[in-house]
Amino acid sequence: MTKKRKIFWWLAAALALAVVAFAVYWLRPRKPAFAFDPAEHRYAAVNVVASYIAMLEKPDAKTALMSDKGSELLRPYFEHAGIECSAPDTKGEFDIVVVTASAPRDWKSLLAAAGSDGALMWLMDVRETTIAAFRGRIAAFPCPDAHFWMPGETDWVLSGRVKKSEVRLADMLELFARDGAFMDLANASCDTLSDVFASFAGYRATVEPAFVGNLEAKVRPEFFVTQDVPDIPWIVSDEEVDEDIVAQNARESRSKQIVRRTVIEGNMLSREGKIDAAIGKWAGAYLHNPHDTMLLDRIYRLAVNARTFQKVGNIKAAANCYDTMIGIRPTDAAAMSEYGECMRLLGEKELSEKAFQRAKELAR
Repeated sequence: MTKKRKIFWWLAAALALAVVAFAVYWLRPRKPAFAFDPAEHRYAAVNVVASYIAMLEKPDAKTALMSDKGSELLRPYFEHAGIECSAPDTKGEFDIVVVTASAPRDWKSLLAAAGSDGALMWLMDVRETTIAAFRGRIAAFPCPDAHFWMPGETDWVLSGRVKKSEVRLADMLELFARDGAFMDLANASCDTLSDVFASFAGYRATVEPAFVGNLEAKVRPEFFVTQDVPDIPWIVSDEEVDEDIVAQNARESRSKQIVRRTVIEGNMLSREGKIDAAIGKWAGAYLHNPHDTMLLDRIYRLAVNARTFQKVGNIKAAANCYDTMIGIRPTDAAAMSEYGECMRLLGEKELSEKAFQRAKELAR
């Protein structure tokens, strides 16, 4: 065989091997390159508020069990507040047991871990949850005196004590004065007791009326939030808290509860496609309570969606997201700047220049 022919056969063999390798690579069974975990991409302030809901239920807590992987995301907030946290499967009794699994397999063991006077806190993602499934979750929750909270539009909390117990207002207020907790609360725009109680939605009895009609419909906040602000008789005040502070806290909590209902009205209008009306509701809510967690969660989702649209080249959709953010929060310099960039890419030179100029003014 001549040298030239040998080279030819070597090249042919190499090419055949490359074709086989290419086919094996592309035809092999593969896992998704990226599995989206809603818990890991949850608006961070929701985690902070959920943690403080648990601590408000049990303000004298010293220990907490992070009972599953998702609970570990909340660990820093408990530790910053001075609570010693244990990993999943740790044996013993704890003051607070934190649960995030969508369907905990062993409530009996979790209840036992809370001892005779502990508290349970279940942070759940209800994005794709039907009303029937949600009814099942509430029925499974082992604390008879369960409290229902909505830190975000689709991230809800069931909390409660092992045995029914009143909580002193002074002890609740003390939580917000702890040195280690200050930065977490400030970053979450949740530095007062009334900011947390904006998310309080009621009890088992107030939730029950929603379990009628089409039980296969997806859960929505408006199905479970009562028209009237729920009473909170499990908080008691004493001589340690001035009457003026008690009255002020009650007024602020009620006011922020009313604002929360306006946010939910905006969410309802948005799902109906009435975007301008929805923005009007959200903007009004932001004006009266810029710390509302559900509203900030909405703005966060708009920002995430806008970034996603930009990455795939859908600049017009991204611009709509930023425009909505600006409509809710007109002082948002970052959103204004991104809107200007979208207008530049869309060839709207005049709008782009105006947006960039406004962003500079806001940044100053």
